[in-house]
Amino acid sequence: MMGSLVEIRPGRRIWVEVGGASTNAHGHSSDTVAILVHGSCAISEQYAAQVPALHKEGLDTVAFDYLGCGRSEKPDDFAAYAAEELYQDLVAVFQSYSKGYTGVVLLGHSYGTYLVNRLASEQPERVAGVVLIGAGYPLPGAFRLRWIFHLPLFVLGWLQPYLTDQFIKLAFHPDTFKTNPQLIELERGRSNENPPFMFRAFHLQALSLFRDADQYTDWLRSIRAPALITAGDKDFLTPLDGMGKKVASYLKDARTAEIPLGGHQVHEEQPTVLNEKIIGFLHAVLGRR
Repeated sequence: MMGSLVEIRPGRRIWVEVGGASTNAHGHSSDTVAILVHGSCAISEQYAAQVPALHKEGLDTVAFDYLGCGRSEKPDDFAAYAAEELYQDLVAVFQSYSKGYTGVVLLGHSYGTYLVNRLASEQPERVAGVVLIGAGYPLPGAFRLRWIFHLPLFVLGWLQPYLTDQFIKLAFHPDTFKTNPQLIELERGRSNENPPFMFRAFHLQALSLFRDADQYTDWLRSIRAPALITAGDKDFLTPLDGMGKKVASYLKDARTAEIPLGGHQVHEEQPTVLNEKIIGFLHAVLGRR
């Protein structure tokens, strides 16, 4: 993977990594590219185990960090993190990095699934498949703790370690704390590195991506591409039996898979099993092998 800061839109510089196995006549290593979209206030490095698996199957990949996240620039500007702005960044990534490919696979995690589904609904001719990990749906009360982000920044900064710990408890399978404590500490460190002004601005504007649940449902119903919806069996944030299957019920062609011993961060906790599900799905919908 080769990464760099890219001015994806005027004044918005984000970290983008592209990768593939070889090069064809179009300058690509594949006729299909997978665009990987991470979750809220996260980082594209969380897809470290999925990228090589996709390359092995002959797909090129594009992964990026949202503005304010990871290695992207972090402007202290509330409006810069509006949901519509983040979505337009994804559109710009799609337009810039899908040129020359006959098919695009969109892969999203958590909040990234909202962005992916909107894009898939607007690009029915280009999107060949959709993979949703920990798919979200705007159920009543899903964002009930947003009030905390109205607190002054210095208070949020003081509370950040506590908020991170609460997220970690919900995001990982209970067994992961014993079997992979290094991963827990890695995610704790990543979360605590987020600037408070960024995660406050993001969370206070996250739901503005759509007017209401009905609009989001309309997007789902208009998606033509086949979809795979996965979640860990202990995903306490976006459970498959709650949000995931509700999303699937509105899609024209959806299949679901629950991953044992996985939580909300199942792509990091159980990458081998999850990758097998993703690759099997891609073989079916893209006709590979």
